[in-house]
Amino acid sequence: GMFQSANSVYVVTKTVFFLSRLTVQGLKYLHYQGIAHRDLKPANVLVGNSHFSSLAMEDMGTVFRDRPIICKLTDFGESRSQYAQAHMSTLWSRTSRVDRGMVAYMSPEILLPERTSGPLSMVDLMCADVWALGMVFFNLVNPSQRYPYLAEVQKTTVTQRNDDIKMFVSELDRKQAK
Repeated sequence: GMFQSANSVYVVTKTVFFLSRLTVQGLKYLHYQGIAHRDLKPANVLVGNSHFSSLAMEDMGTVFRDRPIICKLTDFGESRSQYAQAHMSTLWSRTSRVDRGMVAYMSPEILLPERTSGPLSMVDLMCADVWALGMVFFNLVNPSQRYPYLAEVQKTTVTQRNDDIKMFVSELDRKQAK
């Protein structure tokens, strides 16, 4: 009864912490390499335990205790490299649209370009990744919500299409600015 419930909460909390830590490490590595992911969301964080498949039976207990799961960041289709921005052809390395990916995980700078003073730098894109990381954490601790702000969007007539949500957020921002 009560012990099982408390134990389940402990296991879930420990797992969320572990997933969060591994995701932070992955994003830190990308940023250290000069890469902005630009589409960080739960679907782009793969979680697995296949690292056990090549272990000898006697090593599994130790490895499972130290690293029960692994996380890998995926889907780099929207990512940008600082090296490419600085050294490659302008047409190839730069993008005219920074608002790529899933709206629910976009930072205010990306959603509301009128709030920025010109083109976004690599640092801006990396900061937007950190915002998205916070939204991923939100999703980890609130798994029943598909994305942040879902309840607010559902209270309106706004569809869940990206363009409609962008307009909704922009209108909210204008109302708060008044």
